[in-house]
Amino acid sequence: MRSELKKIDEQHDEAIRDFLSSVKDDDPTNLVGEFPERKEMEEDKKQKKSRGEKTKKPKKKHRARRIILWTLGSLFVIALGAGVWLYIQGNDLVSRVTGGNLIDALLADPDVPLDTDPKTGRTNILIFGTEGYSMDDSNYPGAQLTDSIMVASLDQDSGDVRIISLPRDWKTRTCNATSRLNEVYYCNYYKNKGTMEGERAGAAALAREAENILGIGIQYFVHVNWQALVQIVNTLGGIDVAFVYQGTAWTGSEVALETTDQRGLADYWDPRTQAYGIKFENGRAYHLDGEQALGVARSRNESRGYGAGGGNYSREQFQQKIIQAVIAKARKTNFVTDFMKALGIKDAVGDNLRMDFKDTELKTLFKLVGTIDLGGFKSISVEETDDGRRLIRSGGADAFCGLGTNGVAYSYQCPTAGLGNVSEIHAYVARRLSSDPVMSENAQIVVMNATSASGVASTEGNRLKEKGYNVVGTENAPAALGEVEGVKIYQKNKAMSGTAKALKSFYKNVVVSTTIPESLTNVKADFIIVIGSGYANDLVE
Repeated sequence: MRSELKKIDEQHDEAIRDFLSSVKDDDPTNLVGEFPERKEMEEDKKQKKSRGEKTKKPKKKHRARRIILWTLGSLFVIALGAGVWLYIQGNDLVSRVTGGNLIDALLADPDVPLDTDPKTGRTNILIFGTEGYSMDDSNYPGAQLTDSIMVASLDQDSGDVRIISLPRDWKTRTCNATSRLNEVYYCNYYKNKGTMEGERAGAAALAREAENILGIGIQYFVHVNWQALVQIVNTLGGIDVAFVYQGTAWTGSEVALETTDQRGLADYWDPRTQAYGIKFENGRAYHLDGEQALGVARSRNESRGYGAGGGNYSREQFQQKIIQAVIAKARKTNFVTDFMKALGIKDAVGDNLRMDFKDTELKTLFKLVGTIDLGGFKSISVEETDDGRRLIRSGGADAFCGLGTNGVAYSYQCPTAGLGNVSEIHAYVARRLSSDPVMSENAQIVVMNATSASGVASTEGNRLKEKGYNVVGTENAPAALGEVEGVKIYQKNKAMSGTAKALKSFYKNVVVSTTIPESLTNVKADFIIVIGSGYANDLVE
């Protein structure tokens, strides 16, 4: 009996092994039967194998690849969106400031020069500031009166910049009885208030007045709302300046502002607090925020202040220096990494700046700004020449400058030569803008005769005058100077480097010495030319 049971078990085990061996590829579908499609696939495999062909396995989906593609796609969408947003922002800025568009600005050639004045070969830019809280719609009286008026004259080849300040109380014809220069923009802008046409009309009228006063052509204008200064300075994190007494050198890296009082600068006295709104000491550097920078830019000793004794001239000098300090700080700022600062500047500029540079000229303008030596700005005052001669005088009750259209003698400014006579101003501006350093520096030269012959100094002085030199005196050399051979040139004013170079060439490479003999230290001149024996023989018949 047992042997029979054992035999049955063995047969049962063998049947199970046969069944399991019939199952292919551990596919569970084989446990419930075979499918015709699978049979065909198996036969196809066998036929391909017999022909030596490889059987392709079905491709599997790779999750990692899907993640990479999804990530790249997302980055592309983000970059595209950012690009569109930047374009919109940039186009908005260019449109508001110039009336042009960003595409033309980006495609422009930065090496195409700006327009120039055919008389001087320089580019003259009228810059004027108003103090309204909105460029397009100011809500209080006087908001669109030009608080400051100046011309920036740029030599595109050398990067030389001259800043000419114009008197805002200059007597002219306007729509108001007071008839001052600072009303010209307002009178012409207001006809088309809040539009680019009104902006251009006001600026063009002011530019014509500037041309009449200075005798030069104006190629462009820039209109700044001084409230922008607060926003820009704060966005940049403040600016660095120093205050010094006029004529005092500052050796630090800060932009130096010259005051007319040895104490420094103070203004905006508040009787309630018994304190000044701004107060700065000479000989010190300061970090100014936007409100402080605006306070300095508008200071002119109107509120029991001191340090801005030049009135409007002091104010314009402060404004020029504040602008230099802003440009200096902007150059140190990386707007690519500090994007929020770039946005802040964009908003401040877009809301508070108008100009008539074409969109295609912006690249050229920015390139020129990047090459300008900020410390090399030269200021030109049309009120007084560099040798102290008054070109403009103020007239009030004496009616020297005439009366207003209502018959009142307002406080005006007009040419010293007489109402409407601007010839002396034209000549002075032309000289100061000349590319010839002999003319532009107008160095004062005294010629001395160190020989026993008479007439040597006057003869040489006349020869120098014919070449454009400013000879202010001719005299005999002091005996203490001793015997002189040939020509000696002494330079007392080291800032007159252009004239020194010209004199060296004129006198066939004679050495220009900055070491002044004791006997000549009291001579009032920028250069002293001493004619000695040998050279004098060529001058006297």
